[in-house]
Amino acid sequence: MPESQKKEERDEILRKDKALKESIKEGSANAIAEGSGLNYITPYALALGANNAVIGILSSVPSLIGSFSQLFSFNLLKRVSRKKAVVWGVTLQALMWLPLLSLGLILAIIHQNGTLSNQLSFPLLLVFIYSALVVFGSIISPIWGSWMRDLVGKDIGTYFGKRTKIISIFSLISMLAAGFILDYSKQTNVFFGFAAIFGIAFIARLISAYLLSEQYEPKYVSNQKDYFSFLDFIKNMNGNNYGRFVLYISIMVLVTMIASPFFAVYLLKNLGLSYMWYTLIIISSSLTTILFVPLWGKFADRFGNLAVLHIAGYLVALVPALYIFVPIIMKFSFVFVLVLLFIDHIISGIAWSGFNLATGNFVYQAVSREKMPICLAYSNILQAIGIFIGAIFGGFLVTWMAISPLASVNVIGFAYPSLIILFLISAVLRFLVSALMLPKIHEVIIREKFEFKKIEHNLSPTHLWYYLRGINHKNTHNHVGI
Repeated sequence: MPESQKKEERDEILRKDKALKESIKEGSANAIAEGSGLNYITPYALALGANNAVIGILSSVPSLIGSFSQLFSFNLLKRVSRKKAVVWGVTLQALMWLPLLSLGLILAIIHQNGTLSNQLSFPLLLVFIYSALVVFGSIISPIWGSWMRDLVGKDIGTYFGKRTKIISIFSLISMLAAGFILDYSKQTNVFFGFAAIFGIAFIARLISAYLLSEQYEPKYVSNQKDYFSFLDFIKNMNGNNYGRFVLYISIMVLVTMIASPFFAVYLLKNLGLSYMWYTLIIISSSLTTILFVPLWGKFADRFGNLAVLHIAGYLVALVPALYIFVPIIMKFSFVFVLVLLFIDHIISGIAWSGFNLATGNFVYQAVSREKMPICLAYSNILQAIGIFIGAIFGGFLVTWMAISPLASVNVIGFAYPSLIILFLISAVLRFLVSALMLPKIHEVIIREKFEFKKIEHNLSPTHLWYYLRGINHKNTHNHVGI
């Protein structure tokens, strides 16, 4: 190999390594935008006067429209570079925070008490503006994924585990700060608080756009032969491993969204938690993510992403199921309810950090770099359809139950409101989806075989006793760290 070619390869490696470090900085800026902005969209909608039906629409329609916009991503790549497309998309997304925060300021001026009774104009305007924000972010999502696919090497799990850990810290800090701002602003008008945290999201997303503009992009040439129609993708889904994987994720998203949009409603309205308590509970999940994502990443690189899904896929079913104990514990002490909520969100952080990491890594390994944009777009569309159906069905179900005999079910003296019944339905469906569909999916890259018997052995009282005492137990080499 000529020396000049070797030098070019070394330079390429150095540029990629630098770009990966810059991507962590950009992700941290984006995490601030999400932590102080996107995580408070549902509380914002509730403050504007949204009902459960509107919450369901807010949680489903924007993502559905956004994902279908990804059909234009492949055509966009024919006209501009990946960097230019992503930078413009992120910039336009940042600008959407300005009209979004203006809704609350207008309402604060018109209604000094900060309420809006029996009117849906402001919540529906929120849905419209938020949809535009989501569309600008969605249309560049597969393009960004293709860009990252060219930058990341073979240790995908380790890199994204590290990246997610770092950006989760920034997300956690911004969420905590946003919670303090909202609680403090209630003394005057909470909409001033929302304007402040959404202003932070606006600035953070602009910084993200700048960092992306400075990041190296490997050469990419779009080819028409890499394009195939959405209908062809649907027809061949059950006939290939990647298609079965996408089908599993889409259905899992659907059954998750039956309940997911209404956790904030239950915490803020049914339980009457303050914004600060709401923030602390949500943060407990983020903090757990920071701790467990690197472990999941190393675990995935060793045993494969499917092994992670086999664990996390069942854990996510436990998250809504634990809410069934809230009415029982409420009889004793509200403090115990708070403890249960923290435990539940810690489990949620463990489960979803592994689930999201594994699903993202699976795509990077299962799809070639040329087909990455189109495959990501079609996968995101199907997931968005799942989000739409799940959230709309959940909104319809909880609205119907509120006016039916199921508004409050009494079980052995404990009253279960319709939202908890909704959570239980989602929990059962999550479990069934993983049990029925995961066995049909195969690992892309063969890793070391993971055996659950090793976990059972290492969690045995005898083994733990020797391990804690530092004695070299004869089977200690079987220990699986996670």
